[in-house]
Amino acid sequence: MGYGFQADRIFLENQHAHNSILHALIQSGILGAVAFALAFIFTFMTLWKILKRSDITDKNKSFLVAISAALVFFVIRGLTESLAFFGADWLFVAPIVAYVQYMDMAYKT
Repeated sequence: MGYGFQADRIFLENQHAHNSILHALIQSGILGAVAFALAFIFTFMTLWKILKRSDITDKNKSFLVAISAALVFFVIRGLTESLAFFGADWLFVAPIVAYVQYMDMAYKT
């Protein structure tokens, strides 16, 4: 178990963790950090699975490539600045993950 919301500020003298995984690890412990990392891994696996489909339209494919690039940007940026905290990065990442889940469910039916 972690130390809870904004626990990084207690340990880092009112600073915040500058890494998404460390941030999740401090706040929610090993289970939360693993779940946080697995969410991104599963999102990328789902994106790959959708992009490999032959019945996907060109419009959807180009949009998925664009949001894949944005997601890669935010994951790499998460190595130097945490997006685990409710900031602007999370406001971009959450709809991307939701859209990938929607597209996965839409192409399953």
